[in-house]
Amino acid sequence: MCNSLKFKVKNQVAYVSINLIPYSPLNDEVYKHLSGLMRKLERNDEVNVVVISLVNEKIFDSNDKVNKIINFNENRSTAMKEVLGETYSNIRKFSKPVIGAINGLALGGVFELALACDLRICSDRAKFAFPEINLAVIPGGGGTQHLQKIIGQSKAKELLYFGTMIDAQKAFEINLVNMVVPYEELKTKLEQLAEKLAQRPKESMRVLKEEINIKFK
Repeated sequence: MCNSLKFKVKNQVAYVSINLIPYSPLNDEVYKHLSGLMRKLERNDEVNVVVISLVNEKIFDSNDKVNKIINFNENRSTAMKEVLGETYSNIRKFSKPVIGAINGLALGGVFELALACDLRICSDRAKFAFPEINLAVIPGGGGTQHLQKIIGQSKAKELLYFGTMIDAQKAFEINLVNMVVPYEELKTKLEQLAEKLAQRPKESMRVLKEEINIKFK
């Protein structure tokens, strides 16, 4: 397991934590290990729900840092972009509910990872953006498609065309996230929601998710 990726299982919930500090992108090592971990959790009968927490307590404070992150993602090799796509696909097709938790900035690839989850919960410090257009590139991990499926095409175009950054409250208003909670309460709320979801009938949940996801293929 890479240093940035941690996980534990508690009460039928797998808690996966991705450390994005300081100002770090989702690097190739993280993608490889996350993709492999999701395959293992798929086969683990003791896991009914997965929570992916994006730990990013520092908000980006300069365009220079933003540019470096986007350029990092844009300059990946074709092989590594395939790994990126596989990781998002493993999360979207995962047979059990996946909750994405965001406590800071979800930018570019981190935003795309959050979109791959079934539910998204964020703290009141969270911010979201696809700033790629400002650097003459576009999101490379399916963000253009999945954003519009979640919030609608018109609003998705607005965020993508202008590279607009939105805060947690705005994200909730446009149905990008399911819940906004105070920063200090995020962990507690996550555990409550995940453990409640983990008690739902496993097979029924699998079929329900498959049926709901048919329209998103």
